[in-house]
Amino acid sequence: MQSKSRMADAPEYVVEGTSIETLIEQIFGNQEVSYIHVRNARRGCYAVRVDRA
Repeated sequence: MQSKSRMADAPEYVVEGTSIETLIEQIFGNQEVSYIHVRNARRGCYAVRVDRA
């Protein structure tokens, strides 16, 4: 099985922490997305993996 991995590092994906739920819903609107890696935009540190329910 071939992995379909894409990275989205674009300004439209940078939001305040209080706005992240809306962005997660928007990204999961694409049925090809199975999980999201969330990072701290300022430091670039990995924070959490969000999996589709």
